[in-house]
Amino acid sequence: MKRRRVIKGLLAGGAVLAVPGAMLLRAKPTRDPAATPAAPIASSGEVVAPPQPVAKPAPTRVHNDGPWWLLGPLKAGAPVAFGWRIQALGAMRKGAMVAVLRRGSDRADVHICRRKGAAKGIGYSKHFDLILMNGHKGDGPTNEQLGRIVKSMGWVVEEAEAANPTRVYSLIGAMTHAERVDRYGPEGLA
Repeated sequence: MKRRRVIKGLLAGGAVLAVPGAMLLRAKPTRDPAATPAAPIASSGEVVAPPQPVAKPAPTRVHNDGPWWLLGPLKAGAPVAFGWRIQALGAMRKGAMVAVLRRGSDRADVHICRRKGAAKGIGYSKHFDLILMNGHKGDGPTNEQLGRIVKSMGWVVEEAEAANPTRVYSLIGAMTHAERVDRYGPEGLA
């Protein structure tokens, strides 16, 4: 049963995903914990808290017509973790699907792009990179809670791919993040 595979316990680097009626604890120990970047350290030797996500204004329209099978048990409005909810999942536009996460007035967009070669996103699966688009330009530390959520979303996508191998081919129009930036420019992806 899918839930049994999903409920593995909260381990170092794991994240919590909530679905209606149950709390799913996700961890995937096969990932290399050494690949996780260390927390930033101030010159005084103290660990610096990661920056809070940048609140982006809501677009005039949030698309919710995406391939929900890709996110397994998650549905629109479902709590994910740490007060965040998944608001929407858009169909493929400009080479990616966009999952919108909300916590109060904060918003974080997760672009689900095609993976080619080594993973580029915080979360990833065999076929997709999950790129957090939170107003930064990859030049600062990611909010740890959002990072854990996106990483867990990658594992959910990975399980959905394995359970639905023929459906993955329906998403053949996906582009890598680099291809999208080349074609549309970084500002054109927001």
